[in-house]
Amino acid sequence: MEPEPPNTSPERTLAQELARGPLSIFAALRYAIGIAASLRVIHAEGGAHGAVCPAAVHLGPEGAVLSSPNGHARQAQQHGDVAAFGALLLEMLTGRQPAGVPGIPAAPRPALHCVPEDLRVLATRLACRCRGDEVLTMQRVLTELRVLGLLARQVENKMAMRQRAFAAAGENREASVPTAQHQDVPGQAKETPEPKARCPRCGSLDIHDSKARTGLEILLVRLGKPILRCHRCQFRYFYLLGTVVAKDAGAE
Repeated sequence: MEPEPPNTSPERTLAQELARGPLSIFAALRYAIGIAASLRVIHAEGGAHGAVCPAAVHLGPEGAVLSSPNGHARQAQQHGDVAAFGALLLEMLTGRQPAGVPGIPAAPRPALHCVPEDLRVLATRLACRCRGDEVLTMQRVLTELRVLGLLARQVENKMAMRQRAFAAAGENREASVPTAQHQDVPGQAKETPEPKARCPRCGSLDIHDSKARTGLEILLVRLGKPILRCHRCQFRYFYLLGTVVAKDAGAE
């Protein structure tokens, strides 16, 4: 398991943390969600930050907090914040400041269960998209990060379960410990909604499973969170912790 981040104080900045090297994927996602949530609020109010960088992020017991924009916001634009956030996320994942606009890495191969490296690839893809030609809102970025955060919690739980099982069984019985393929995902039954029901957009009952299109969607389906489509209005969505998450850009 990747090491957990050290305890931080409110005075510690992300820049100081990154001086030690790249973060674990679990810490990077936790911090990224906090930063993205702060930017989403600023953008929802019609503003922009203009100075998204490691020195502007303060770390504490509650996670990452983005400092106030101060005077930088006067000339700032929201799409600049999105690009700067992408660069910040890449730096958290790699430990280096990105140079130029990187290519988007390929999605991980379909697998029955997500592993930390899959999460790192998917987070890197999102960071590169923030800095590319695709027009992304902070709401869209935050939604995708929260999905990755949910997957990360499930991966952490499974890894902790395996470690406890190995410790109980002893090294000589390691081969007898059930693999991740046969373990239930903690909390999955509670997070899976009732059967399809009605379309949350038009109320139609003509709801069917939709084919997974991306690496993230494949992982969601494998974890029991199907991608759904309404055949009347073509709304495409899935459920996350009982909340409808739209997959088509027009619904965001």
